[in-house]
Amino acid sequence: MIHAVVFAYPQALSYSGQTATTMLAIRELEALGWECRSIDFIALDRTQSPAQRYIRYGFGVLGAWVRLAVSALYGQPVIVFNHGQSLNSFLRMGLAHLVLRKLLPRRKMISSLHGSTFMTWAHDSREMRFFLRLLRASDAITVLGLKQRSRLVDLGIPANRVRVLPNTANIEHATEEDVCAKHMALTQDPAMPIVLLHLSLLIESKGYGEFLDACHTYAISSDRPVRPIDIQLVGPMHFTSYCKNFTTPELKRAAIESKIEELNALPHVSARWIEGAHGVEKEALFEAAHIFVFPSRFPVEAQPLVLLEAMAAGCALIASDQGEIPSTMGEDSGLCLTDLSAESIAQALTLYIGDDDQRLAAALAGRRRAAHDFSAKTYGENWHKLLADSGLEEA
Repeated sequence: MIHAVVFAYPQALSYSGQTATTMLAIRELEALGWECRSIDFIALDRTQSPAQRYIRYGFGVLGAWVRLAVSALYGQPVIVFNHGQSLNSFLRMGLAHLVLRKLLPRRKMISSLHGSTFMTWAHDSREMRFFLRLLRASDAITVLGLKQRSRLVDLGIPANRVRVLPNTANIEHATEEDVCAKHMALTQDPAMPIVLLHLSLLIESKGYGEFLDACHTYAISSDRPVRPIDIQLVGPMHFTSYCKNFTTPELKRAAIESKIEELNALPHVSARWIEGAHGVEKEALFEAAHIFVFPSRFPVEAQPLVLLEAMAAGCALIASDQGEIPSTMGEDSGLCLTDLSAESIAQALTLYIGDDDQRLAAALAGRRRAAHDFSAKTYGENWHKLLADSGLEEA
């Protein structure tokens, strides 16, 4: 028997964890024998002229609706809607979901949620009302963590329809021997630099500024160990509606470069900004890093893929308690901070830089957690189990 599934998801204009995990689910399910079809719904490109952007967008959405309808009718596949959480996303994909539910009432449909914008909506808001209509038109709903599951149950979604299906790390998992060797090399050579990494889209609330400020605070402290520090800021500049401090790329670039210059002027400090890394280059950065710092206060943070990748590479973590980050890290993989001041993060750096044993223990715990809970193989098996346990596998 052929198992068939259609994934409908929003197109990304830049890197998107939502798109990345959709592609990973397709890859792993195909390896397990599923026939997977993907329908990407065009994004509204605001860099184009108004007439061009809306004409292209309108025809693109219509084309996606046609492709989705054809795929839904061919072979009776399960349909997975990887819903975005905005009015625009509801209009382009949510309407198609509701129409197909009416036309194909016996067809199995799943809503897969990746962001956490819905956690901020009032119960009687327009967004929440439409959102709940989509969820009630779904046979199963996937979320990234227990906080999100509890919220949906509180909103009246039956608990047996809400499944926690965590993300995965699309990176080669380090061996325990490699993790030990990376961290123990610091013990054997006091002059070896310790590598501090922040990798993300450079959105203000993702914490890149706090990372650089904390590194500066640590570097000028009188009681810090003499060991050199190598500071790696990795990611392209990015703007969202949550960005308030910098209104142009020129202002943001000048601010970042100024902070990097200040750090490089300090003794025993090396700092650089790499404007994005992918594939082998990104893996090499994680492999070299000892501590990964992610002090995000991004309002809709859910389960950042970079944390899973840092865990898989054997980095000790210093992160915020935003979204599902605490449940992702667990208790032993690193430090989960509520206070994200430069002083608080610098204290965490002092602890991990000065205590080789504690840093190694956190790195090993994170690596084990990533291998057990967040591997690509586990991700594919979780998807397969979701479909099979829900009686959704028949094609």
